[in-house]
Amino acid sequence: MSQEDATPDAQLVQQVLAGNSRAFDQLYARYSPRLYRYFYRMLYQDEALAQDKVQDCFVRVVENLPRYDARYAFTTWIYTIAYNLCKNHYRKQGNARKALEVAKNGHAPHTAAEAGGRIDSQVYQDVLQRAIRALKPDLQQLIALRFEQELELKEIGQIMGVPEGTIKSRLHYTLKKLAHVLGPVQSRL
Repeated sequence: MSQEDATPDAQLVQQVLAGNSRAFDQLYARYSPRLYRYFYRMLYQDEALAQDKVQDCFVRVVENLPRYDARYAFTTWIYTIAYNLCKNHYRKQGNARKALEVAKNGHAPHTAAEAGGRIDSQVYQDVLQRAIRALKPDLQQLIALRFEQELELKEIGQIMGVPEGTIKSRLHYTLKKLAHVLGPVQSRL
C-alpha cells in the first residue's frame, strides 16, 4: 500500500474541500468498487443501474461534503447515502412488486435428483442468493452491509437509522430465516 493509499478518509475529505481533485480521485478509487458491488446486489443485479447509482452517490458526496462530520467514519456516511439511494429507488419502483419479480424470475431450485444426488457449492450459492433475494429489501441491505461490505453493526445501525440492538435483532432473525431455508441443502453437502 502506498503512502497515498494510506491517507485517512477524513484527511482526504479536507483535501477535497480545499480543492484537491486528486484527493477526490483517491476517495472514488477507494469506494467506487465497493459501492458498485453493493448497488449491484441491492438493485436486482443490474450492472447499468449499479453504475448509475455509484455516480449518483458520488454526486451526492460532492454536494454534501461540506456537511460531513469528521468525528464519524466516512464509510458510514457514504453508505448512508448509498442506502438512501436504494430506498428511494425501491419507492419509485414499487419495492414489493419488484422484489417478488426478482424472486419469481430466479432460476428454478436445483434438487438432489437434478444434481445426481450431489449438491455442490455452486448450487448452494444459487440457493443462498435466491433466499437473500426473497428477503424484504431492508433485510437484503442488512445482509449486504454486514457480510459483503463487512461493516460493523454500529455502522450499519447508523446507516439504516436504527439502534444497534435493532440491527442485532434483525440480523439474528434474518440469519435464522436463511438457515431454515438452507438447512435441507446443507444436510446434503
